[in-house]
Amino acid sequence: MGLTKRKDSYYVEFPVLVDGKTLRLAPNLSVGKLKRWKVGCKNKEEARKQEAIIKTKLLQGMSTEVPTVPITVRDYCQRWLKSSKVNLAARTHSSYSQIVRLYIEPALGGQAVAALGWANVRAMLNVKQQAGCSADTTRIIRAVLSSMLTDAAEEGVIAVNPLLGQRRKRRAGQTIAPDVDPLTWQQKEAFETKLDELEESQSLSRSYTMLFRTYLKTGLRPSEGRALQPGDIDFVGRRVRVERSATLEGQIKSTKTGESRWVDLSDGILAELESYLTHLRAEDIARGKASDWLFPSLSGGLLDESHVVRAFHRVLDAAGLPRFRVYDLRHTFASLLLSSNVPLLYVSHQLGHTKPTITLKYYARWIPSGEVHRVNVLDAANTVITPATASREAATSLPT
Repeated sequence: MGLTKRKDSYYVEFPVLVDGKTLRLAPNLSVGKLKRWKVGCKNKEEARKQEAIIKTKLLQGMSTEVPTVPITVRDYCQRWLKSSKVNLAARTHSSYSQIVRLYIEPALGGQAVAALGWANVRAMLNVKQQAGCSADTTRIIRAVLSSMLTDAAEEGVIAVNPLLGQRRKRRAGQTIAPDVDPLTWQQKEAFETKLDELEESQSLSRSYTMLFRTYLKTGLRPSEGRALQPGDIDFVGRRVRVERSATLEGQIKSTKTGESRWVDLSDGILAELESYLTHLRAEDIARGKASDWLFPSLSGGLLDESHVVRAFHRVLDAAGLPRFRVYDLRHTFASLLLSSNVPLLYVSHQLGHTKPTITLKYYARWIPSGEVHRVNVLDAANTVITPATASREAATSLPT
């Protein structure tokens, strides 16, 4: 009798006497019969409250219908994490679980989901910021909570996600641009020199050295580079097709945007890839089996991401460079192109960004500021240059 737990919920059991439509608490089972109520919550503290409510009603001879127990943020978080596991990458789900455990449950866990409003969330985020949480951490907390509340609204647990339409205010002094740490021209040259040395001495597998050169010369995401196949290279068109990516667990999925794209290859990397494919075919023959991957492991399988990181750090350490991330090779590609006056739209397309504004958000500070007095172009002619005549009139209409 009392409070018990079975599977995923708590139950309350009491001996009762039936008096018409009214139930009353019996002193024991010898004069009454046992009745059980499912209180519908996983939290023991909430279940205790429901036990007390039911007992009070039985003592007063009142109706014993169990009031609807509002689901708490803590209970819904656990249910949401369990149901979303099948739809999320393992690393993403692990990150969400950590955010819920460290930040959301301690601050909001006891509150009812239906009673949660923007004011509660905003106050919680402010407390986290004042406690020293970075802007990125508070942004992720908000994003996880908003995603959870969107699902709650779709399930009918709440009417609407209270975070929708609420703009996040930036703290004074918070930089708008995300943290991007590319290699400089000098660091890039030192990195490439060390790659050549390690490859020549056979101190590092050619799969790794060519993978790093490809990252540096194409701006591919690390997950995209690991998933390239030999047939993706178009030597005639001087480009490579990017249509898949590899997860940390070694699974193959679509690209981040869900779309495939063509990425241009420079003359230098194209020649290196052509030579590398000859080497790769020899490796396949020696192995006795052709690999599916452009940059295979020694066994011919997909390169493990942790091995790639270790190999990358070996090159950096040997070159006397700081511990950059593999992803910083993508940042290096974009920042060096933009600083060389390569058009933003072209760089954005190469990177596979869905909008040029994303490229601008990350790399605006590498675009030349335009110290040249360019407004003088308006004094060049008093006629309108149309797209049809622009190409033939450009030489005479614009100042040199």
